[in-house]
Amino acid sequence: MLPIARILVPVDFSERVRGVLPWARAFAAQYHARVTLMHVVSPFLVIPPTGLSGEVWLPITGSAVVDKAKELDEWAPGELEGVEVQRLVYEGDPVGQLVSFAASEKIDLVVTSTHGYGVLRRFLIGSVAAKLLHDLECPVLTGVHLAESADGPVEIRKVLCSVDLGAETGSTISYAAELARDFGGTLEVIHVVPELSSRLEPEASARWKSDLLADLSSAAAAAGAESADLRIEGGDIAETVCARAGVVGASILVVSRGAREESGKRLSGEAYAIVRQSPCPVLSL
Repeated sequence: MLPIARILVPVDFSERVRGVLPWARAFAAQYHARVTLMHVVSPFLVIPPTGLSGEVWLPITGSAVVDKAKELDEWAPGELEGVEVQRLVYEGDPVGQLVSFAASEKIDLVVTSTHGYGVLRRFLIGSVAAKLLHDLECPVLTGVHLAESADGPVEIRKVLCSVDLGAETGSTISYAAELARDFGGTLEVIHVVPELSSRLEPEASARWKSDLLADLSSAAAAAGAESADLRIEGGDIAETVCARAGVVGASILVVSRGAREESGKRLSGEAYAIVRQSPCPVLSL
């Protein structure tokens, strides 16, 4: 069973955040975890520039924290029924406070909305969600359809795991396999190579796929996922993975954000594109 004991949900009191609570509750119930609802009050109210003035920063009064704490205590009283809930209000930079809290409290999973809207929503995620994906060490569950995907009880029947056969492949498959087992679902693992196969002769393409499938099979076996369905595809990585998620009706898509860079960031461009385009929630490791 996955070691998930502490779950963090950033709260801005929007309906989209309320919509992710069934996912937080499902994971908390499965792993007997505590859910922390955290709202961060910025010390300044920013008024956007107008034709007559530039951007204006106004200090927030001291009572704002008290007012938000009261609002959080009364917010979404029934959505997390049956699980342990902690409600906290901090002051400062939202991303900095959330990342610091997640590290100091050893948070095992962050569940957050993306705040993409309108006809371009599938190509957008909010700035806070993007920064959290870059900066957090722990797994993050998000996606542009996360708040829409839990009309009823959350069920994870099909886990799709996308890997690049790099250094993170084994740990990513292992996590996805354990998740599928914990929720009684099935697992499929997919590896996509960008457009290479289309330029190969049929015989060479078949050998190429066979070799990659052997590598993927070895990685899955080493990760304890011998029963997983395995698939090799060629094409645009994000588009192919997300299309596959739609075809198989994946409940959740598991990806790796990649190894941490010297700058401290670790969200790869492909992982970011998958989060933006996936038809189902994405759990990024």
